[in-house]
Amino acid sequence: MRRNKNQHILNSSLSNKGYTIVETLIFLAVTGVLFASAMLVVGGQQRKTEFHTGIREIESQLIDIMNDVSTGLYNNTGNFTCSTASSTTNPPTISLGSAPEQGTNAECIFVGRAIQFAPNGTDNEELGIYTLFGRRQVGLPTSGTDVRTLAEAAPDVPTFDQADATLELPYGIKIMSVSYISGLAQERGTIAFTNRFAGNAGSGGITGSQDIDIIAIAGTSLNQTKPAAKNNIRTNITAATSALNPNSGITLCFKSGGTDQHGKILIGGSGRQINTALTIGTGDC
Repeated sequence: MRRNKNQHILNSSLSNKGYTIVETLIFLAVTGVLFASAMLVVGGQQRKTEFHTGIREIESQLIDIMNDVSTGLYNNTGNFTCSTASSTTNPPTISLGSAPEQGTNAECIFVGRAIQFAPNGTDNEELGIYTLFGRRQVGLPTSGTDVRTLAEAAPDVPTFDQADATLELPYGIKIMSVSYISGLAQERGTIAFTNRFAGNAGSGGITGSQDIDIIAIAGTSLNQTKPAAKNNIRTNITAATSALNPNSGITLCFKSGGTDQHGKILIGGSGRQINTALTIGTGDC
């Protein structure tokens, strides 16, 4: 009887002994690994969500720019002037100075907006947005004839920065390529959205409340300096080497800063309405 009692005491003592130090350390290590794995999963999902949110934000900003061109809306900072008094056909003269109220300039018109992707020194995480102005008439101001084509408008872009806007890409997203297909894939760094002039009707632009054209500017590339991009806009926007409303549309490829994902935004192509098409995939652009 005593032996059974002692055996019961021994068993009870063993069952209440608890964990050894080694067992505790193993438990903590396993728990730590599981916690770290869970955090990696949560963090990875958060970065994916951020990329999806960011790429759609970029798409929305591009649509806003196209809509502004379609409706003739631009940001008049009030600190520059536009005139054509010095010539009957040359591009307008855009200078710093007090500007007239928006919509009242008798010599110049709002032509559209140009977007430079990845200006030099921005690590592919920024867009430069420039306003394009053109002649209102061919001939002397107020006594000539209204322009009917983009070439007659002779569009120009301010050389100074005060009229520019900047769009910083969110969540570390980077622009990796701006391309269209013309036989082979063609790479560019700047595109322009311009109003459709009466003499350009039927050129296959983007249709909406007011037709607009999309142009891939020749001579431009990613990581170009702002002055170089502006000079290419000025000299090449109406050149035959610039792609006007390419049938393939223009594809912008953006890379995620935190995941193995990319997003492609297609603008225009095949008479597409004033909107975009977004696809998200894995891997590089």
